[in-house]
Formats: sequence, C-alpha cells, structure tokens
Amino acid sequence: MIFLYKLLIWHINLQKKEIFVVLLNKQLERTGGMDCSM
Repeated sequence: MIFLYKLLIWHINLQKKEIFVVLLNKQLERTGGMDCSM
C-alpha cells in the first residue's frame, strides 16, 4: 500500500516536471531563446 502511494506521488511529480519543461520551452520561444539572463 505504501509502495503504491509512493509510486503515485512519483508519477505526479514526473508529470509536474514535464509540464514545467513545456512551459519553460514556451517561455523561451516567446523571449527569443538565448537572450534570457540567468
């Protein structure tokens, strides 16, 4: 049961990361890519 719970949390975190990466890519496309100051 705990294993399934951990698996569920891991899966949700993975999806959040994917969404974050997609949003980040869209942000970079909008600003022109490399001209964002880190």
